[in-house]
Amino acid sequence: MRLPLLALALCLPGTAFASCLVPEDSFTCQVSKGRELSVCAGTEAFTYAFGGGERSEMEISVEFAAAEVTPWPGIGNAIWSSAVFRRGGHSYEVYVSQDREAASDAEGGVVVSKNAKEIARIECLPGTVQASPEVFGDVMQARGFCWNGSAGRWQMAGSC
Repeated sequence: MRLPLLALALCLPGTAFASCLVPEDSFTCQVSKGRELSVCAGTEAFTYAFGGGERSEMEISVEFAAAEVTPWPGIGNAIWSSAVFRRGGHSYEVYVSQDREAASDAEGGVVVSKNAKEIARIECLPGTVQASPEVFGDVMQARGFCWNGSAGRWQMAGSC
């Protein structure tokens, strides 16, 4: 019980990317007005945080078993992944992408939707993304899940 509580404590509002259990399993970037967008991967859940200063303006956690993560399908010029966080009628899809043929920095951001209609798109400032383009799928695999492409969902390893 102590380990999940430790993971939760490390991903509370105002924590930085470096505070996550495994920084390589996390996503962070700077957006406009000194704000930060981050996704911290703990032992049992992803935690999305948005804001600046000492406290996050918004934070949403979702357990890995219920996570809406889309892994890179292995085709196209860009390697990418995304994770969706929901609260009420709003969804926040955090994405990271990197061109695999060009020596360029990763890009990322969050798409905010209300009742399935996009209402805002906030992009990371150039050069501030700190994450692998496959971070969300990699985290799911590291936590014991496998992607069932024909079903379009994550399952516990061994059931794929």
